[in-house]
Amino acid sequence: MLLALLTGCVTRQNATTGEKETNRTTMAAVGGAITGALAGAATGKKNGALGGAAIGGGIGYYFDQQEAALRKELLDSGVQVIRVGENELQLIMARGIGLETGSYQLSGSIFPTLNGVAKILNEYPKSSLRIIGHTDSVGSSESNLTLYERRAESVGNYLIRQNVK
Repeated sequence: MLLALLTGCVTRQNATTGEKETNRTTMAAVGGAITGALAGAATGKKNGALGGAAIGGGIGYYFDQQEAALRKELLDSGVQVIRVGENELQLIMARGIGLETGSYQLSGSIFPTLNGVAKILNEYPKSSLRIIGHTDSVGSSESNLTLYERRAESVGNYLIRQNVK
């Protein structure tokens, strides 16, 4: 019955496809309920599903709220917010935002975007962050390896200066 109640919960419309989809809070609550029920059955506890649903729903809600805040903050910035699984958000910056070919120095054009990212990350301090740099096809493989590492470092250092943990 819990599964039926949860799967009937909130849906949203996918902005890209227009299809209805179950939000991540509901999906995480269902997953947590199933895990909790299994753990409860194994340990003889009766409320495992309810506890699992609460924990899973809380995690899903946290990411739903953070995703919505990032989408709002980064609207028209050239940054795409992508939800991967239940607990990962990816921010994909459009080609040419804030870095020149062959350079790892941030240009002023990227600061408003990074300030928006920093603002949301500071509002959601339980998040962990992984920064991945990329390059274009100009230069050798070796120089591009160094370049994308330094680009990621530059972004990370900027976010640290914005008080992102």
